[in-house]
Amino acid sequence: MFNVIKRDGEVAAFQLSKITQAIEKAFQAQEKQYTPDMMEMLGLRVTADFQKKIKKDQVSVEDIQDSVENVLIQCGYSEVAKAYILYRKQLCESRRLACKRKFYGYLFRRRTDLKQFRSSNGKLLVV
Repeated sequence: MFNVIKRDGEVAAFQLSKITQAIEKAFQAQEKQYTPDMMEMLGLRVTADFQKKIKKDQVSVEDIQDSVENVLIQCGYSEVAKAYILYRKQLCESRRLACKRKFYGYLFRRRTDLKQFRSSNGKLLVV
């Protein structure tokens, strides 16, 4: 099979179930009815859509998500595609904010560390 390159650079084995679960969530968000067979068919169409983007047995998660959007629109589920796109944007924003919080937390700890030094006799000096 092939692997998926995640946003953080980690490589994981491709799992069709992750695509179908994401599509199911988008259908649920729009309160659209669906069957397991529909989800599998849409998942397989997504897989076919991003085949041309696979290089050296790897594909990026963004390419897969773009294919999900394309397939949903092509199959007449534009409202579901909109829900999926909005969900993607929300996840992107929450990842960005989490990264920002982590970065500022690091800076705060680093600044605190820089203010504290130990003298030659082991006493803590605060600058």
